[in-house]
Amino acid sequence: MEKYVHLKGRLLAISDYVDKSLITADVGCDHGRLAVSLLQSEKSQYVYASDISSPSLNKAKELCSLCGLTDRMTVYEADGLTGIPVQPDTVIIAGMGGELIADIMSVSKEICKKSNHLILQPMRGIAELRIFLHDNGYGISRERLVKEAGRIYQIIDVGFSESVSYRKLPVEYTEVGEYMLKNKDLLIPEYLSRLLKEIQNAIANAGDSIDENHVLYKRKTGIEKALEEYLK
Repeated sequence: MEKYVHLKGRLLAISDYVDKSLITADVGCDHGRLAVSLLQSEKSQYVYASDISSPSLNKAKELCSLCGLTDRMTVYEADGLTGIPVQPDTVIIAGMGGELIADIMSVSKEICKKSNHLILQPMRGIAELRIFLHDNGYGISRERLVKEAGRIYQIIDVGFSESVSYRKLPVEYTEVGEYMLKNKDLLIPEYLSRLLKEIQNAIANAGDSIDENHVLYKRKTGIEKALEEYLK
């Protein structure tokens, strides 16, 4: 195994959003490559890397030791941010569903509110996560799409603000964000076209459930409006 970790794709994109962090929490650290890379590149001074998977934690511990970083990295088993002994200035929650990310943030509300950056990378349930962020006072400072092995991922950098918006989140900002649309992320047309095709197939195969069809058509409307805004 390498002594210096080289990232690519989604992990590199997440790493790009970390800068001069004193203490980083890497939730769902998996094999520990991201955590180790953050230390090696001096993007973070100390990392608390957690996961609920023992095999993943063993890999992360092995990599940490191999790279000589045991004095700057704590690898431990935990569900979300529970058990972290200090307040991190940067929190990374990546590689899991959007609704699970929202649950983790709800359980550790005070930690998340006090963090300077929460860097999120949902695998699915993106609309649910964006609505949660909006409704709970988290503003998006940066976001982007990144393509790896044919799949497109969202990277979202958020922070808590006392200025809570009571405006309902517009439907066009649920699948992709306003920042991403206004900055004309180059992957948006491909990403939204894929989503639209998936929704159209789901509508075609949907049963008679009024609730299910309502959700599908609402998502379809949001995707179409987002595409319209991007093409303005």
